[in-house]
Amino acid sequence: MTTASALARLLKPVAPLSASMSIADVADRLLTPEHKAFLSLPIVDDAGRPLGLVSRSTLQDIFMQRFGRDLRGRHAVQEVT
Repeated sequence: MTTASALARLLKPVAPLSASMSIADVADRLLTPEHKAFLSLPIVDDAGRPLGLVSRSTLQDIFMQRFGRDLRGRHAVQEVT
């Protein structure tokens, strides 16, 4: 098995998320079956340019804070990328 084919098996395409998407919606997306294996998701601006990644652990940190989901859940995900 070549390195390229081994790497290709590990790669999974994922559609990027809009920077204006809420933190709560991104967290909900990570819980769906098609995104459950991802540790982070790409965030892009309105022109499709990459802004960064939002990680599962960052979202967990937000929601583990007291009232985290209520206080920050409606904020745009670009605040944490």
